[in-house]
Amino acid sequence: EGLERVWRDIYSAPGNERIRIHRVTILQDTDKPYSPIEMGVAFRIIVEYWNLVEGTTLILNLVLFTTDGAPVFESVTTEDPDWSARPHQRGLFRSTCFVPGDLVNAGNFMIQLIFFDDKLLQLFDFTEAAIVSVHDTTPRSKLAYYGRFVGSIHPKLKWNTTLIGSEVVHKSTTLIK
Repeated sequence: EGLERVWRDIYSAPGNERIRIHRVTILQDTDKPYSPIEMGVAFRIIVEYWNLVEGTTLILNLVLFTTDGAPVFESVTTEDPDWSARPHQRGLFRSTCFVPGDLVNAGNFMIQLIFFDDKLLQLFDFTEAAIVSVHDTTPRSKLAYYGRFVGSIHPKLKWNTTLIGSEVVHKSTTLIK
């Protein structure tokens, strides 16, 4: 299911004198709010945070781990053309990371949020910001297999198979010697 963790009080929210977390939300990109996160559907990780220091150029680094600690991927807000290398005023910000469908395998994952400034000085590390469960609910008409695939990611990769020869293999032909 979709997840939302909210800290309404800035003084007791996770953080420090520079950064405080207001909300971490994980939403599947469907018209149903808070629907289960499914392998084949894109989802968003939304982080709302208070910047408490005027003029700080913030970089938010999001890392997704398996629950046993193996890293799956990381992404940073420097990919956002509107805010990359731009000083942030004091205030409440929302940063959204868009995760494509068919990237993450079924299972439970932990989200870590690390805030840096433009000199890569670590401002705040929120190690267990959220746990997300990804479910495999897609019926498989082309594969008679039900269960979790190997690995932490399961991208739907493009394949192409081509016949490169039409020689007939006769019964009397020995393929292995």
